Amino acid sequence: MGGLLWWEDQIILGCFNLRDLRDEIRVYPQDSKLDNQFVRVVKMDSQVLQLSALGDRLLSFCADSHLTLFLLQRKTSPTSSVLHITRLLELDVTNLVFHPACVVSTLLTSLCTETVRWPRKGDESILINICGRLLLLQQDPVSRTSDAANNNTQKIPSYGLPT
Repeated sequence: MGGLLWWEDQIILGCFNLRDLRDEIRVYPQDSKLDNQFVRVVKMDSQVLQLSALGDRLLSFCADSHLTLFLLQRKTSPTSSVLHITRLLELDVTNLVFHPACVVSTLLTSLCTETVRWPRKGDESILINICGRLLLLQQDPVSRTSDAANNNTQKIPSYGLPT
């Protein structure tokens, strides 16, 4: 398991680090070797089962039935380009999932059930396929807040009950 995907010019994968005995998400540039000198590592609490990306967002589903949403930002200077990975949100979906192996897929999507508005950037929904049953977790527009304590202007999404 673990998941593997391309994001722009990066390879993103979930894996278990045998040397450090921990689960990780690793990000490698496409134009370099899969070598630890080029890697970006995000430590995870549990085994990464699935990965999904949409725009600048990365979603992971782990064996502890937690969904974690990350923001992917590229900082470019004249001499180099660095990818920053920021953990935005962690959702515990143990009440929705019988067993993590029952989750066929978790996807970030721009789908929404509201017909009166068009999806805006940053208004991603999460689509979960559990044994063929689809659940759509949409962002709650009322409770969207910013992290003022850390001087972070990035909006932190909040998700409502599944539809």
